[in-house]
Amino acid sequence: MPGILRMSLLAGVLALGLATGAAEAKSPRSAGEVTCTVPKSPMIQILPKTAEIKYDYSKTTRQLTQQGSNTVNPYAASIDTTTGGLRSDAPKMRSNVKMGTLTYPGLKVGCIWYDTIEVNIDLNPVISIAKEFQKEPCKSAIIKHELKHVSVDREVMNKYANQIGQAVKAAVNQAGALGPFNINEMNAQQDRLMEHIQSAINSQQLALDKEMRQRQAQVDSLEEYEQVSKVCKDVVRKLR
Repeated sequence: MPGILRMSLLAGVLALGLATGAAEAKSPRSAGEVTCTVPKSPMIQILPKTAEIKYDYSKTTRQLTQQGSNTVNPYAASIDTTTGGLRSDAPKMRSNVKMGTLTYPGLKVGCIWYDTIEVNIDLNPVISIAKEFQKEPCKSAIIKHELKHVSVDREVMNKYANQIGQAVKAAVNQAGALGPFNINEMNAQQDRLMEHIQSAINSQQLALDKEMRQRQAQVDSLEEYEQVSKVCKDVVRKLR
């Protein structure tokens, strides 16, 4: 049964939470009479959202260089003495999966299916400007440059939020209802369905990483660096 796909687009760590609602039926007389079906269309929601941009003016160029080299965010732009800025914006992904179940206590068998799947993608951008680069017009030029990185973050995550939603929807439709199986296997079957959703999400990860790196590299073009360097030439000359 097709799932209902709802997306609220704007612009990972993946945590799966499980809530299970159970029902009981008494009509079949043997396990062979049990047929597992999905009673209603599963609800799928992909919800990307972004927080307000935060600005950090507390670090030196050396500190930002260290921060940029130590980051675990594969999309982070590197600190450079030409720009004196750093944008960090590691997306966080949280998934909540609710299962539907139908059990036949007398037969000790049950069915399980997806009821609701919600994937939240959170962006929390921070733009840091090194202390040495905070005089105008240099400061404004750096902020303008880093805002381009934030814009790319949002555009790419929006695109892949849609693709993640389609992948999850396909996984849900493929799974359908599982069972009947022994009631003692319920937990294992729930884990199997949750892994199925995680695999669907992960299937988009490599493409997302590749496009994000390519798009961010385009922002850090030689022409862009030269423009910022021209505005901040006095500071750059002192640091060199």
